[in-house]
Amino acid sequence: MKLKDPTDWFEDLSVFVEDHDITLMAEQWEPEALYDRSKTPVGAWLALIGCVGGAFGSLTLSSDIRASAFGFIGYVLGAVVLLKGLKPLTAKFLGPGVCWLAVSTLFWTFILSFFGAIGGIVNSTWLGYGVSGAIGLLIGLVHGGLNPNVIRRLELWMLASLFLGPASTLTSTLIHREVWGGSDAGAVMIFTGLLNGAIFMIPMATLLAFCWDESHGLSRMGTLYLHNDNFARKAVAYFDRAIALAPDDPDLHNLRGIAHSKAGDPDRAAADWKTAAQLNPDDAEPQLNLGVDFLRQGKFDEAIRALERALQIAPRHAKVHSNLGVAQERSGNLDRAIQHFSDAIALVPDYPNAYSNRAFVHFRKGDYPNSIKDCDRAIELDERLVMAHVNRGHALAAMGEIRAAAQSYRIALQLDAPPEIREEAVRGLGTLNGLDSRRPADVV
Repeated sequence: MKLKDPTDWFEDLSVFVEDHDITLMAEQWEPEALYDRSKTPVGAWLALIGCVGGAFGSLTLSSDIRASAFGFIGYVLGAVVLLKGLKPLTAKFLGPGVCWLAVSTLFWTFILSFFGAIGGIVNSTWLGYGVSGAIGLLIGLVHGGLNPNVIRRLELWMLASLFLGPASTLTSTLIHREVWGGSDAGAVMIFTGLLNGAIFMIPMATLLAFCWDESHGLSRMGTLYLHNDNFARKAVAYFDRAIALAPDDPDLHNLRGIAHSKAGDPDRAAADWKTAAQLNPDDAEPQLNLGVDFLRQGKFDEAIRALERALQIAPRHAKVHSNLGVAQERSGNLDRAIQHFSDAIALVPDYPNAYSNRAFVHFRKGDYPNSIKDCDRAIELDERLVMAHVNRGHALAAMGEIRAAAQSYRIALQLDAPPEIREEAVRGLGTLNGLDSRRPADVV
């Protein structure tokens, strides 16, 4: 299986997330998403925490801490007060929505300054600058990828973090070595740590304050809830609030349409997709989602018409081809279905859902070897694609490979899956013959 960005699942709404996991993530994200106070004090507070975290990071390596019990005890007490008091103090003055940002700021600036200080006190010049620059670059990269959910300009956030990480460590290392001669005295370590934290966090905190987008944060919450149909109504509520702040954003209307569809309200869904199409006529997504909604309703002819309209807008849209293949399969047009799945694969060769969908059509046509071949390819691309394991079980069972089929069904049941697909795996495992080909549409 190819390595993927671990955050890719969020944008892929075909990924199912269990109720418990949704609830845990929502508890963490919600305070930040609902934060509606002034952002300027937030930026100032995070800049201050960055300076303090930087000072503590460098001071950790000071000889003054190790030289006396008094110095060590003072350092430990200061660290305990900071760690224990940061969250309640932040919540009291700025609200709980800033707590995670405050803790994250303290952590990253501590680590940055710690390694910046190492670069300043080691004997080897090349080693000092090498460690300082490399760790600064790595931390800048990781910090940039773990962006707050309220930041819409992700590329700007990433570039700023990627530049400021090594800039802060190398600058503090330079001052430490050239001005202070690599001294590890407490005052020197505090100064260079403050400098390190300030160079990194003051610009990042300022960027956060200016780029904080409340509608985007609310949209992220709504999108989280779209990964489980049980939370569709919650998703609608968040998109309602986001659209109230940004009524002309076509993406928000498109996403709220998906939420209405999952909540069983096709009329409101269609209205949102119509609005999204009017706001951005060149976007095929509203027609694609309308077609998917018709599929869920069992209106296959309407689904085909909507998806063909989407294909006119975006002829090279792999998901449109894949879902049009599902619609054709549901209408009994198996050869057309295979062609559309093949077109999707030609456009996106590593598209596991298209392989899985084509595998099911091969199964319906009695071409079990090609069905298994497509399932194997889908699983190679995404070993957690439940429907591929189920389809593989169907084909193996039809070939009389009972043990192998049972194993495929059992693997499917071990993975997170929507209830209807889990039920199909249970039926297949229970019978292993007389398989029902009328399964729910595997749409993506």
